[in-house]
Amino acid sequence: NRLGVYHDQTEPLKAYYEKLGKLLIVEGQEEAKLGALGALNGKDGGIIDVGGASSEVLVVKGGQIVYSKSIDVGAVKIFNECGQDKEKILQFVKNAVLEYENIPCAEFFGIGGTATSLAGILLELEPYDPEKTDGYFISIESLEQLTKKLEEYIDTAPKDENQINYI
Repeated sequence: NRLGVYHDQTEPLKAYYEKLGKLLIVEGQEEAKLGALGALNGKDGGIIDVGGASSEVLVVKGGQIVYSKSIDVGAVKIFNECGQDKEKILQFVKNAVLEYENIPCAEFFGIGGTATSLAGILLELEPYDPEKTDGYFISIESLEQLTKKLEEYIDTAPKDENQINYI
């Protein structure tokens, strides 16, 4: 994951280093390759990873990477830029998505925290359970349902950041 969403990057780095003893920080494209290795397990397909500061899309066909693109737009960056202004969010995301051009057709897998959070919301998990989200299939219909649910949440959520109850 990128550390670009942190204003002071030393604190998260110190915490990781103290816990793990070493760090390997990779760029978005490399992060996507590593994610694809785990998610696709040698098969053809695609991965989508929406992180905090960046988003990656990668497609593998015939064992070769045929498409890989990382953009500097993620969930935290969108929130920081747009807050809870629905129109601003929609415009920001529409503009960002234009950076992805001619993505090959593939069966896609969502990886990372955003994908598992979406699955958790759809499954109405309380508390979150990775056993139930890992491998969960999200259909187009479910994504449309989730979009409506998130739009309703934005419309009714408190505007004071200190009062926000995350879904």
